[in-house]
Amino acid sequence: MVGNHIWAYDLQRDTETRLTFGPGAQTGPVWTPDGRYLVFNNRGGNDGLSWIRADGAGKAGLLAEI
Repeated sequence: MVGNHIWAYDLQRDTETRLTFGPGAQTGPVWTPDGRYLVFNNRGGNDGLSWIRADGAGKAGLLAEI
């Protein structure tokens, strides 16, 4: 994680992909068991528990409001 956003690092490609762009802070990322998504705490705009695809495709979705 760099700053208040979540990034994924691909070891094979030696590249970083920024996954979150929303206002506020996105913190505490946790991988889903299948490795396809990250679940994280979203503080800004839609406060709550959110998730996003780990490959950077699509936008973050809200799982639960806090």
